[in-house]
Amino acid sequence: MLRLQSNLFSGPIPDELCNPPNLHIIDFSHNKLSGGIPKCTGNIRALVYGNNSETLLQGRIDEYSSIAENSNSIDLSGNNLTGGIPSEITSLSALRILNLSNNYISERILENIGDL
Repeated sequence: MLRLQSNLFSGPIPDELCNPPNLHIIDFSHNKLSGGIPKCTGNIRALVYGNNSETLLQGRIDEYSSIAENSNSIDLSGNNLTGGIPSEITSLSALRILNLSNNYISERILENIGDL
């Protein structure tokens, strides 16, 4: 889980975000990120293959008890992202939640967005 919401991060989303093999939750909401959504987002392995996130909960405090039901999510809402949704994102077959609201995404919604 990588939760960095409600900070003052600015600039583009780094491509290095796409490399962690076990990242199930990405929350960069309510920052000042700009630019486009990286195409490499479609390569985040845990969101493509859907590893079992239940193992992440063992030995954790109750604060994380709802992770399993809310896992496999990307929240980039409330930023200054522009452009379109990269078609590569539709390869994230294990993605359960995608929140891109309150940005400046201006291109068409992908025809195959339902493949998620």
